[in-house]
Amino acid sequence: MGKEIARNSVVEILRIISVLGITGLHIYGPIRSYLSTQNAIVEIAYCDIFAMAVPIFLLISGYYSVSMSWRKLTKLHLMILTYAVVDFVIRYLGGESLGINELVKALLPICSYRYWYFSCYFLLIIFSPVINFLAAKLSRKLFAGMLLLWIFVVSSVSVLPLFGFVDDYFWKVIFYYLAGRYISKYGLNLFKEKRTYLLSGMVLVFVTFLLNVLTTIIKGNIIIWFASDVFMLKEISVIFIFYYFVNCTYTNIKINKLATFVPAVYLAESTVRYVMSFWAELDAFYESPLLICMVFLIEIVVYVIVVVVESIRRFLSGPIEKLYAEMVEKMSLSDWFMSIIEKV
Repeated sequence: MGKEIARNSVVEILRIISVLGITGLHIYGPIRSYLSTQNAIVEIAYCDIFAMAVPIFLLISGYYSVSMSWRKLTKLHLMILTYAVVDFVIRYLGGESLGINELVKALLPICSYRYWYFSCYFLLIIFSPVINFLAAKLSRKLFAGMLLLWIFVVSSVSVLPLFGFVDDYFWKVIFYYLAGRYISKYGLNLFKEKRTYLLSGMVLVFVTFLLNVLTTIIKGNIIIWFASDVFMLKEISVIFIFYYFVNCTYTNIKINKLATFVPAVYLAESTVRYVMSFWAELDAFYESPLLICMVFLIEIVVYVIVVVVESIRRFLSGPIEKLYAEMVEKMSLSDWFMSIIEKV
């Protein structure tokens, strides 16, 4: 499973910035067609930068490695279930027309893909013994070759709608996780100086930005296709940038503590923004250069609110989490799961 690495606060800062960026992406999404030309260009740049957010989460998971743990799964499941149900209730009380499909997604958030990232993350944890075994046994050349082949094969067909499998999130989750394992185990040796990775990654992001701007001009509406769907540019740039920062060392207990709220922010940010929308709208800023400032402000306010809410949830659900975990462990699911593997 690899060596255990102490948490680096630089990496935790990356996690915090990434979840703030995801919040911003979700803010921009619904208002994209209403933006002025200036704000459209800013949004394209924003999307090109923060399209790296989820990949960074997975690279971090791979770098530190995840392991199969029913206690971890039960704790995570209870948190996801809580926020899914609360979101359903708040939106129902807010007047949204919600049916049986939305109720099922709230009650079965993992199975229903209510939060795609966590559904994939559950699968990643479950399959982690196999994935980690593979990562541990592959030689450096074979490991690197597999990742490069993965990038080139998928990127070569990602432009063709016929090949829908390349858009399957779980494939990308596995890729980034394995890339994180590779970096943790072997590092990168393409350049002598670490800062070259940062500069190269930034250049690739800028190229992505230019391609998206050009496509937007040609199409006549905002296009961020090169940041979201074309595999090679984004994947190489995020790996380079991540590798640079993971080699920067800084430790701050408070930052590490603040970063523990990142999963909750990912889950609850849309609910918090929904409640906030009853008192504040961004309509007046669609053509204002201050829009990006408002987006940053909302991101910070959302994070602060979720920190408070999640702290309360942790205090109240502590005994329930413990009971839930003990119940699952008494069911001997781990033994049952391993017995099936041994028989196979």
